[in-house]
Amino acid sequence: MPLALLVVEFLNYWQHRPVQFRSKTSNEFWGKDGRYRWFLIRYNPLLDENGKVIRWYATGTDIDDRKRAEDRMRNESVALREEIVRDL
Repeated sequence: MPLALLVVEFLNYWQHRPVQFRSKTSNEFWGKDGRYRWFLIRYNPLLDENGKVIRWYATGTDIDDRKRAEDRMRNESVALREEIVRDL
């Protein structure tokens, strides 16, 4: 699902519901480059005095490079542990 469509669906769902939270999630979405990329999505509601959502603010931050670096580090750590165990 394209990132923009997901954000619109989320905002439409919560538009008329009383909420008092902030949300963030990270997921893979189809990027402009034609492949899936990791994005950190943050949602923050602007509420009126009755707690009703007036407006939603959302940001999408591309964190694909960070996620891939974390995966590489995790894989290298596992490989290093396996090598140490083999050498014992």
